[in-house]
Amino acid sequence: MKKMPIHPLLAKRREALIASGPERLAEALMELANHHPQAEAIIESLTSEPNKILEQFQAKLKEISTSGHFYSWREISTFAGELSGLLWDLEEGAEDGITGIIMMCKFFECDSAAIESCDDSGGEIGLVFTDQATKLFTCFATDVEDKDWLSRQLVKLYKEEHYGLRENLMKSASLFLPEEHLRKLVDHCWVLVDECNDGHEHRHWFSAIESLAVQLNDPALFEKTRLVHDPKPGTASCLDIAQVYLDFGEFQAALKWIEKDPDPGEFQKNKREEMLQTIFIHEGENEKLAGILWSRFRQFRSIENLQELLSVIGEDQRDIIISRESASILAQTEFRGSDAMFLLETEQIDATEKYIFKCVDQLNGEFYSTLLTLAEAMEREKRPLAASILYRSLLDSILERGYSKAYHHGVRYLEKLNLLNSVIDDWKDHSPHIQYHRFLRFNHGRKRSFWEKYEDPSDI
Repeated sequence: MKKMPIHPLLAKRREALIASGPERLAEALMELANHHPQAEAIIESLTSEPNKILEQFQAKLKEISTSGHFYSWREISTFAGELSGLLWDLEEGAEDGITGIIMMCKFFECDSAAIESCDDSGGEIGLVFTDQATKLFTCFATDVEDKDWLSRQLVKLYKEEHYGLRENLMKSASLFLPEEHLRKLVDHCWVLVDECNDGHEHRHWFSAIESLAVQLNDPALFEKTRLVHDPKPGTASCLDIAQVYLDFGEFQAALKWIEKDPDPGEFQKNKREEMLQTIFIHEGENEKLAGILWSRFRQFRSIENLQELLSVIGEDQRDIIISRESASILAQTEFRGSDAMFLLETEQIDATEKYIFKCVDQLNGEFYSTLLTLAEAMEREKRPLAASILYRSLLDSILERGYSKAYHHGVRYLEKLNLLNSVIDDWKDHSPHIQYHRFLRFNHGRKRSFWEKYEDPSDI
C-alpha cells in the first residue's frame, strides 16, 4: 500500500533518522516509551503481527464507543493523540487497500461517539477525521481495484454522517475514483435525492453532487444542481455558480450569473468585486476594471489599493488622485483610521495632523494599532501636541476598561506624555498635561496595579 505523503521538511528528518541507525532509534523509542504512553503504543504496533494490530485497532474503537468516558478540554490533546495513534497503527497493520478501507469505515463510524464524548470546542478531534483520517482513507482507496465496491463504501459513510466530519471524503473522491465512476456516483446521488423526505438530507446530497461537479470540471452540472435545490437563487447562490464557472475559465458564463444580482449588499460586495476584477482583467475591459478599483479604493484608501488603481489608469495620475482624495478626507466629519493612515503613508504630515485635530473627539483607543502608529509618527515628525492627543486616547481606553493586562502599555504612554509635555508650548484648546495628569489621578486613582507600575516624576 502507498504511504501517506510526507511534508518535505519531515522527509528530510526521516532521512536523518534512518541514517542514525537502528540501534540508536530503538534506544530513543524505548526511552520515550518510559514517559509517554503513545510512544509505548507505537512500539507495540511496530513489534506486533498485522492481525494483532487490527484486533487491537478494533478493540480500541469499541472502547471509544462504549466506555462512556467524557474528555474535558484539558484532555483533548491526549484524546486526539490516541485517535491519531490508531490511524498510525492502521497504516502499519493493513496489508492491502480493501482491508484498510474496511477498517477506515469502522473508524469513521466512531466519529459521532468520539465527538459526543469530549469538549471539542477547539476542533482538534474533528480535524483528525477531516484531515488525517481522510488522507489515510484516500491512500487506501487508491490501492482498491474494485471501484464499484469502493463507491458503495463511500456512499454508505456519507449517508450516515451527522457532524460534517465525512464531507471531505466526498470532496476527495476524484483522487481515487476515475471519471466513469464519479459520473455513476452523481447518478446514484440523484436517486438518493429523490428518495429523501427531509430537507437536511436533500441539502446533504445536493452538496455531494455539487462537490462531484467541481471535481469533474463540470460547472454546468453544478449550476443544474444548485437550481434544482434553489430554484430562485439569491446573491450567495448566484455568486457560487459564477465562481465555479470562473474557476474553470468560463468568464462570460460567470459574468452572466454575477449580473443576475447587481446589488449583493455589503456582505457579498467584496467577493463580487473580486470576481468582476478577474473577469475584466481577462477580457481586457480596462474601463470597467477601473470602476471596480475606484470603488475599492474609495471604500478603503490605502497605498496598495491606490497602486492597483494606478496600474490601470496610469501612474501619471498619482499626484492628482492623492491631492483630490486628501481634500475629500479632510472635508469629511467621520474619523476613519484607514484614511488617517493613507494621509500618513502618502507623506502628508500636515494633513494627517489636521485630520487628527479635526476628529479628536472620535479617537478611540481601542483601535490601538492604528492610533499607536499615528502617535509614533507624529512624535517622530516633531508634532508633539498631535502625538500627545493620540497617546491620551490610548491611555484613556486602557484605564476606562480597567484592562490590567495592558497596564504596562498604559504606563509607557503616560511616560511618553510626560516627555512630550516638556516640548509643547501651546496646548491650544486642549487641557495642559498637568491638568490631564490630575484628571487621571482623580478618576483612576484606585487602579493601584497601574500606579504601582508607574514612577511619578518629581516635577508632576
